[in-house]
Amino acid sequence: YHTAPIPEPRRKIEEARSLAAFFAESVPAENNPWGLFLRQELGLLTGMSDSLLSREHLEAENRPCFFAEFVDRAARHGLSYLGEADFASMVLGNFPPRIAETLSRISPDVIRQEQLMDFLRNRAFRQTLLVHAQNPIDRNIVVDRLRGLFLACPCTHARQSADGSVEFRHASGVALVARHEPTKEVFQRLGEAFPAFLPVDSLLADPTVGADLLRVFASGMAELRADAPPILLELPEYPCVWKPARLAAERSPTPGLGALVPTLRHEMVRLDELGRWVAILADGSQTRPEIEEGLMGLVSEGKLAIWDRDRKISDSTSVRHYLGVGLAQALEAIRRHALLSGPDGPGG
Repeated sequence: YHTAPIPEPRRKIEEARSLAAFFAESVPAENNPWGLFLRQELGLLTGMSDSLLSREHLEAENRPCFFAEFVDRAARHGLSYLGEADFASMVLGNFPPRIAETLSRISPDVIRQEQLMDFLRNRAFRQTLLVHAQNPIDRNIVVDRLRGLFLACPCTHARQSADGSVEFRHASGVALVARHEPTKEVFQRLGEAFPAFLPVDSLLADPTVGADLLRVFASGMAELRADAPPILLELPEYPCVWKPARLAAERSPTPGLGALVPTLRHEMVRLDELGRWVAILADGSQTRPEIEEGLMGLVSEGKLAIWDRDRKISDSTSVRHYLGVGLAQALEAIRRHALLSGPDGPGG
């Protein structure tokens, strides 16, 4: 409403952010659900890029509807609901047993079940997949359907019980208890290989593993892909950051404050200012010592500053020391976030 008369996109975004901040500051949050909601919304908008804010909240054509209404509209155009790209969000077993049982009992079909889950979660954003209505739909996921795919799982070995079972835990807090040795070995491999994807066929040597792979995928612990991005797990002699990430680092709208860059896992991660420059310099043509010399040059030119808490480091010996430590940390973060690619990789 407030930004509708404003034709210039940049000013429209600035006005939208200012108005959201005004509302959040003007309505008390303490003992006030509406004020608390506004603060939460402001937090979401603050972390949102300008492009996403413009596309999701300021579009002229923006007509919210219930999920069930969306499915009805799609049906009028010969399309049927298949499922969600986030498969785990569809699985009743991820709710506490009492809630899952009630949802199953009062939901006569998948559409009604999904709509009720939206109400439970207050979900306002979906990643819905549609198919042509004439295509048969089978939502019964069995192990054989995983063959030919690639799986990644950032699980860590949390603890081992007296009975020999091992708990593997995801960063989200979801856990899997592995009781069979083949399953333990597979999840150890997956954790060590992350962020890379492994062929599912190579994980199914033992038939007892398949059901556990389905469980972690259904719980949201694991990701499946039809192909495996060329993610490097070890730093090569000539580190090469994936070209789209390098370009995003070079064109950052907030130079001096780091950069938001895409990864080979189709995620966005934020690099600090030192990490931004490392990503720019790591183009596959320089060794680590050469990258360090490039960083020293940037410091000399005044393009990069090194700080120890609130104290700027200026003498060359200390700068080199801090750069050496910082470079190692930045390259490790680049590796861990799936930003390393071979020079001949996609976009590399």
